[in-house]
Amino acid sequence: MTIDKLKTRAKAYNMTIRKDGKGGYVLVDIDTNCAAAPAPMNIEQVKKWLDDLDQ
Repeated sequence: MTIDKLKTRAKAYNMTIRKDGKGGYVLVDIDTNCAAAPAPMNIEQVKKWLDDLDQ
């Protein structure tokens, strides 16, 4: 799954995905601009967090 598709999924939960500058990713709440999950994560971990939210 590409990062663009994951960003679309995250937006459904009012979140975005940002790079951390060291090769990892952070799920960020748009309203509070705070990390919404433990960070940094790789793409597979971001996908798993979003899968959990989908359930």
